[in-house]
Amino acid sequence: MGGSFKSLKGQFLLDGGKLNGSFFHRAVVFVCQHDPEGAFGLMINRPTGHTIQELSSEVIP
Repeated sequence: MGGSFKSLKGQFLLDGGKLNGSFFHRAVVFVCQHDPEGAFGLMINRPTGHTIQELSSEVIP
C-alpha cells in the first residue's frame, strides 16, 4: 500500500449493493477507529442483541 494514510475515523462506509452474498451486503458501518495498524467499526443497520450501554462498556476500546 503506497501513498499517504488517510483515516476514515468518524465516517460511514456504505455498500451500494455490490457485495451480494457477503456479510457486508447492504451494510452501513460507522468507523470508530482507523489507523495504519487497522480499523474498528460498528455495523449500525443490523441487530446485535446488545444494548448501547453493553457495547460502550465492553466492545468499544
